[in-house]
Amino acid sequence: KTLFFFSPVARHPACLGGLVMGASPCQVQVESPCEVQLSNGPTNGAEVTLAELPMELDMELNMGRQKTAAFLAKQIFRPKRIVLIRHGESEGNKNRKITQEVPDHMLHLTDKGREQALQAGENLKSIIGDESVEFVTSPYNRAVETLCGVSRPWGGKDKIDWNEDVYIREQDFGNFDKPDMREVHKEKKLFGKFYYRFPEGESPADLYMRAGLFLESLYRKWESKYTDNLVIISHELFILVFLMRMFRWPVKDFYAFEDLKNCTLVVLEREGTSIKFEPAYTWAPEGEKVPGGIPRKPHPPEEEELWDGRPERPMIQSLSRKPK
Repeated sequence: KTLFFFSPVARHPACLGGLVMGASPCQVQVESPCEVQLSNGPTNGAEVTLAELPMELDMELNMGRQKTAAFLAKQIFRPKRIVLIRHGESEGNKNRKITQEVPDHMLHLTDKGREQALQAGENLKSIIGDESVEFVTSPYNRAVETLCGVSRPWGGKDKIDWNEDVYIREQDFGNFDKPDMREVHKEKKLFGKFYYRFPEGESPADLYMRAGLFLESLYRKWESKYTDNLVIISHELFILVFLMRMFRWPVKDFYAFEDLKNCTLVVLEREGTSIKFEPAYTWAPEGEKVPGGIPRKPHPPEEEELWDGRPERPMIQSLSRKPK
């Protein structure tokens, strides 16, 4: 089997079909935003084996396998469960215009947000019981206040093992919101919200990079410290891109996710001695456990047409997305 790594930007995967020695589209399986596996060779379904590769490449692949094995051998302290929690309802969720005068990181929970945090804490306690637990929270006020509510079944945040991590903060929307933010959001929709960077702020693609750095820090921690449960209290967009990064979900999935309700628990678990996490269920404060990961929209957006690598295909022209 041969692995290809590529940028998820449309023109890069479009080149793949012409790169894999004439393989038809049905022979190429996309497994992640940056990984493609060629399951069959280009001629009569013959499998590409390591014996057919140049010696130098074979040696590199063997070294890669050894490094992967060494990495996995160190991951013996992974928790049995990861729980991601979106903060409770905040002042900004109730009145977005407040961010024109109050910095986003200083917003507090509403009365409803406090109730959601307390209920999320009861739900969490019913899941993990007396098992050991470590909490990591965004430093934003609404996230830390959510931690305070969630931790009540353990006696409050002064009785638990917790720390802040700036990597998992909310997407930066650009200091104080501008009066014309409605127009900015219209432009974001036209441009594509995953890659759209707010003026003076970030794009979800930038969050994806932060999520990768945070995940690397967890990998290092799991080489030396074990806790039964890791609870991450963060923000909707960060949770979504963290899951995309962790499970290598493609960018198109970002547009297919349903909204994540405030104080919803997203529970990831691993079975037995496996080190692989899988989405187990979600649990909103006012609801029941729903098996699986983030719910998907029943009718996700249509995928953009791409060249499949076949020379006879007609040219595809990019059209303006800006209004006339």
